[in-house]
Amino acid sequence: MGDRALVDFKYAYTQFLQKEYSSAITNLQSFIRGQPDHPLVAEAHFLLANAHKRLGQQNQALVETLNLLRYQEERVGDPLMWAYWKKRTGNQLANEFYEQGDFASALRIYQAMAVLSDDPEWQWPVVYQIGLCFERLRMVPKSIEAYQLIVNGSSEVAKTGRKLPTSLEDLRQQAQWRLEHLQWLGRTEAEVNSLLEG
Repeated sequence: MGDRALVDFKYAYTQFLQKEYSSAITNLQSFIRGQPDHPLVAEAHFLLANAHKRLGQQNQALVETLNLLRYQEERVGDPLMWAYWKKRTGNQLANEFYEQGDFASALRIYQAMAVLSDDPEWQWPVVYQIGLCFERLRMVPKSIEAYQLIVNGSSEVAKTGRKLPTSLEDLRQQAQWRLEHLQWLGRTEAEVNSLLEG
């Protein structure tokens, strides 16, 4: 059964590489249904989400990515492999949605990604992207909340006497700048509105 499953996966993967995305989708779905506990299922989800994206099927790509991110892999043999594919799929698809201006879809993926690990080196960059999405969606209080979470987290680390890695210190500074900028915009807008009303 294992050899047959590997052949089925490789066949679907070859179709994906040859840009036969519709056929790849059909065969990847069949592989996942037939072998739900196979070690290659996580990668199959990654390919499936990408095949949908390449066909312009944005909603199906989003659904597939969220399904993968929410998948509870306790019953499978290699949780680290699942974590790798979850992070890779989530990052790639969320970034693509963001770059294409589909901030709502990007936000849903980033939110699902944020809970994959509580390690600041994973979580803070994701939370920062969440803040950017909220900004683009004009949900300023939510974006302030996201940036504040990073700033507060860095303050907590500082209290322990530990030094943040350079990448997280840079991120903290970016979050602090965005936070101050949004607060300044809010004050300016309130002052302008007060002048207009007066």
